[in-house]
Amino acid sequence: MANPILLALTDDHAIMRKGLKELIEKLGNYKVMMEANSGEDLLLQLSTAELLPEICFLDISMPGIGGIETLKLLQKDYPSIYVIVCTVFSEITLINEVMHIGAQGFLCKNCGYKEMQMTIAQVSEKRKKGLKEMMEKPETYYPNLFEIELLKLLCLDLTVKQIASRLDISIGSVNGHIRDLNKKLKLHNRASLVSFAHRIGLFV
Repeated sequence: MANPILLALTDDHAIMRKGLKELIEKLGNYKVMMEANSGEDLLLQLSTAELLPEICFLDISMPGIGGIETLKLLQKDYPSIYVIVCTVFSEITLINEVMHIGAQGFLCKNCGYKEMQMTIAQVSEKRKKGLKEMMEKPETYYPNLFEIELLKLLCLDLTVKQIASRLDISIGSVNGHIRDLNKKLKLHNRASLVSFAHRIGLFV
């Protein structure tokens, strides 16, 4: 059997997550590898994860930053994760909004089994094509050997002090290299660099 497609579920209702997980894993070659009860919880788990999910089910109405803001942050910092918004709301304006922000799929929580199966399959296939195009498109800048080593250490979730010790340079130098690399790659923070490292296959 091929490696299963990895999913994350983000919903503030534990019963909903449990039921959704059971349904998804009955569909075929899928594995729920992360569950979160809020947008903040999801982003915290992603920031320390050794392996990122490929698809994320995301509820809209949650305490804290909510689904819309979470979706925007996922688009910015984890573009390799494709998102299926799964909510009780079905207004056309909401569907248009989340798809415009960058969600790749939309499901109502009262949808049928077949509709869920079809949506996950479509988003999974869309992700494969999107990543293939991303890898075939030449980067405007590709990291040198030192920067590749830095990216690998960032992926291990080490502190700046620990990275400095590993590279035998000062903490200030590490921060400087991180700033320079963000600038060269047109990224904004450590999470973006980690996502980039995953996209180009530095951390598997």
